[in-house]
Amino acid sequence: MQIALDEAYNGIGNGDGGPFGSVITKENHIIGRGHNRVLKNGDPTCHGEMEAIRDACRNSKTITAATASNFSKNTNKEKGCINYLYN
Repeated sequence: MQIALDEAYNGIGNGDGGPFGSVITKENHIIGRGHNRVLKNGDPTCHGEMEAIRDACRNSKTITAATASNFSKNTNKEKGCINYLYN
């Protein structure tokens, strides 16, 4: 979760978008990471989770994230989301 939070702060520092970061893991290894880039890319689909999924697909050279876990965190005091992705 700390890495997802670090991604969120990275995005804020760069002025890329909202305070959201995400990490995709598979078998306890990070296969993708991302943060909100809605403002940077002018694209409302560039949420942190989507950016992490795109990165995981590039890194694993596949379009599926079978049995991978998505850990998302925002910089607010709220709890982060934990979602599981299956193909």
